[in-house]
Amino acid sequence: MKEAQLSAAGIVIDVIEGNNLNKVFQKYSQENKISPKDISQIKDLVFGTLRSYGKTKFVINKLVKRMPSNTLILSLLHVALFQLISNRSNSYTVVDQAVSASNMINKRHTKFVNGVLRSFLREKVSILDKAEKIDEAKYSYPIWWINLIKNEYPKSWENILDIGNSHPPLIIRVNIKKGSISNYIKKNLGKIFLI
Repeated sequence: MKEAQLSAAGIVIDVIEGNNLNKVFQKYSQENKISPKDISQIKDLVFGTLRSYGKTKFVINKLVKRMPSNTLILSLLHVALFQLISNRSNSYTVVDQAVSASNMINKRHTKFVNGVLRSFLREKVSILDKAEKIDEAKYSYPIWWINLIKNEYPKSWENILDIGNSHPPLIIRVNIKKGSISNYIKKNLGKIFLI
């Protein structure tokens, strides 16, 4: 997991700096020879971290008095906090692996990373409750975008921002040269759910 966290942190830095996610991921995968079995985990971490960046930024600002100068350490915190907020992995494992990953970057930051993540776990409910009251943390969009949506759609802005953060629906493409859509549905009706 620490290698995936570290890779995701590196990719997140490039994207936050304004680079295209797909190009960054492709370049990073080639340069670092990421194995195919790790790609899906790294993508999940990157997409999730970017989707919850406003919330993790809020958490870091609440817990850290002096930001580290090492951007990779800061990005690693974003990745680990996303994992802890989303409850996708055991919290002990996430913290342990993030500390190990920080040790691979710079040994001086291991106590810092451990301290921030453990403090978050102790204060998780309180911090996340406060985050829900701040639009930038709640919706994980820049404030200028939130204000633009509020002005353009005053009655439904919250719904629009919530939908923007949701996972897209599954789409199945059927090659009609090899069969019809209705035949595909008949053949696979017991295997798929239609909404």
